Amino acid sequence: MRFVQPLVAQSLSGTTPAKLGSGEKRAGLLIRNHDPAALVWVGMVPRGTSAPTLTGTAHIHAIAPNSTLALYLSESVDVYAQSATGAAVAISSQEFRS
Repeated sequence: MRFVQPLVAQSLSGTTPAKLGSGEKRAGLLIRNHDPAALVWVGMVPRGTSAPTLTGTAHIHAIAPNSTLALYLSESVDVYAQSATGAAVAISSQEFRS
């Protein structure tokens, strides 16, 4: 059985990655990039470790403008997102829990 958590809207800006979700009992995560022009970089690290450094060559996923990324992953990782340009980008994320 999967429980959908509330949709969380936030703005990314600058060069510091933002942590998405709590990871508690997580089975998946949807991330929506609402910006019409900018990419959003996504990185993952083992739960409880420092935030990753995200760059054009050091990221796991890039979410295209007006697109959604679906990740099926456990609570053992923390997920971070960052604007590829450093400018403000609106995103929303939603966790699925088992």
